[in-house]
Amino acid sequence: MNGFIYDDVDSKLMVQDGKVEFVANKVEWKEGLTYIRSLYEEGLIDPGAFTQNQDAYLQLGNNTEMLLGAATSIHPWEFTNNENQYAYDPLTPLKGPHGQYASYYYPVVQGATFAITNKASEEAQIKAIKLLDYMFTEEGSTRAHFGVEGEDWIKPEEGDVAINEEVEPNLKQLHSDEPTNNAWGASAQYYQTREYRDGWVQAEDIYTDEGFERRLQEATYLYEGKEPDELFPFWAIWYPENVQDELATLETNILDNVEQSSVQFITGELSIEDDWDDYVAGLESLGVGRYVEINQEAYNQYLEAN
Repeated sequence: MNGFIYDDVDSKLMVQDGKVEFVANKVEWKEGLTYIRSLYEEGLIDPGAFTQNQDAYLQLGNNTEMLLGAATSIHPWEFTNNENQYAYDPLTPLKGPHGQYASYYYPVVQGATFAITNKASEEAQIKAIKLLDYMFTEEGSTRAHFGVEGEDWIKPEEGDVAINEEVEPNLKQLHSDEPTNNAWGASAQYYQTREYRDGWVQAEDIYTDEGFERRLQEATYLYEGKEPDELFPFWAIWYPENVQDELATLETNILDNVEQSSVQFITGELSIEDDWDDYVAGLESLGVGRYVEINQEAYNQYLEAN
């Protein structure tokens, strides 16, 4: 859809000249559905794509006959975890008649994975905070993520190349046949700057376990700079308490309707030409105008605060 109109997936909102707009009722969205419908009619989209679960997706991707030509995923292991994975490479965002956008996702989103409850003693609370503070240092992050120096990682050696080849390497992970159980892995990523991550040593062959992070890193380069100039920052927006329940209801009803209707348009259950106006009217009845209004007000407050 991003070749037709910007689709951030999470909110279906975009910003133009400071104005928040809903995208899934615009003519460009209709054009996008028409194009995707044409792919479906040609048999280029698996009918099971709209209903299959993770296990079915993996079964399709792992098929020895390589039935899956292309897949949507944020990680190749979502659709294949056998030798097939090495046959797939990332694509740049598809270029369409109105653009070539990549959906932008801020690397830090609202939420929490650390909490201290009233069951903790004062001593335990202090120790927990000290632990978290330590994990916000490079040393603590390395210890929590990778483990013990000499057992799980070592300092770079001569000839080692960082993920970002333009920076100096800072650590080299050891790949033991037996897990050491010394670290929390990615769960410990409370604070890692891009500069720090760019320095991890990786094999130059991206089709190996030792080069896998480089493979992911290189994939991101295909998307850099392809986001719109203005973005609706759903990851940083805070809503007043008096509209939170209303917004939650609006958002659920509207986005569910968009998803369900899109599938119906693509598969032919609904006619894009005959049923489009009813679809747009249905969104209006669900309160899409109010949905945009609430988000515009929150966006204005975000701009004032930043």
